[in-house]
Amino acid sequence: MGSKRILVLEADPEYTGLVASGFRNFTAEVEVINDGGAGIELARSWKPDIIVLNIELPGQSGFSVCNKIRKDPNLGSIPLIITSAESDDETFAKHKKLRVHADDYMHKPYTFGDLLSRVTRLVPLDEAGEVESGDDLLEIVEDDDADDILLD
Repeated sequence: MGSKRILVLEADPEYTGLVASGFRNFTAEVEVINDGGAGIELARSWKPDIIVLNIELPGQSGFSVCNKIRKDPNLGSIPLIITSAESDDETFAKHKKLRVHADDYMHKPYTFGDLLSRVTRLVPLDEAGEVESGDDLLEIVEDDDADDILLD
């Protein structure tokens, strides 16, 4: 199947470190960037298989970044998951009605297992030999109970 490329646009370094190490356990290449404009440029040159985009980015809204990605002929078909700690269901519902909507939406906080489940619905990932499930991965990343690990 080959290594998948995951672009994570997120400003929270604690969150990005956990997510990046988690996806790397699934033999994915991960690039993390906290700037929307730079993220779009990286996506154009790197060609990710999926983009995880947080709405609360410094400088410009992740909704604006999503709009630019969807309108770009080279990026528009890349699966995209929007995450947000501040947007409510109504905001997500309005965005889903736009032509430039994301493939999935997630409220923060959430577990890495939940993010992994949503990513793998859109892009299959190869598991590293020592990892058998998303819950096991959480135990490798953190010593806490997997249900208690929230990304916010």
